[in-house]
Amino acid sequence: MMLMLGQMHRADVRYDCIFSHLFVGPHMNVTDCSSFRLLWRACEIGDATQVALCVGQGGLERSEFSACLRLAASQGHAECVALLLDVGDPKEHGSLALTQAVNNGHVACVAVLLPVSDAKSKANNALACAALHGHVDILAMLLPVGDATADNSMALQYAVREK
Repeated sequence: MMLMLGQMHRADVRYDCIFSHLFVGPHMNVTDCSSFRLLWRACEIGDATQVALCVGQGGLERSEFSACLRLAASQGHAECVALLLDVGDPKEHGSLALTQAVNNGHVACVAVLLPVSDAKSKANNALACAALHGHVDILAMLLPVGDATADNSMALQYAVREK
């Protein structure tokens, strides 16, 4: 995995930025590196105030906001996730932000993302991930809206595997 490291200073606060291709991807064209780095770092550490400032400033592509949404969801920063819903795409990549929140057991993020995500998407494996990792509370949230039949029967296999 290739990592790009950078640093920036803002209001005497040093932000060390680490961009992983897992979240950003080599296909993404970052339009304003300094704004993107600042937003990325804010999402990484859960700085909702800075996220709100970056969102209000705009100037980034929807795909950049979506990458930051996925990061905030994977880190469990529900307030940051909520701030990014209007500018990012929670359904991007088969609702990957939801799946990342589920993988890491972030119930609050799942609660924020579930109403705006596509839990029945063939690309979404959130239900299976919740079952695999034993997140019973998240399973209870996903079962009424997910599809545990046919394409997602893997979720049921994971759930009964431990019994």
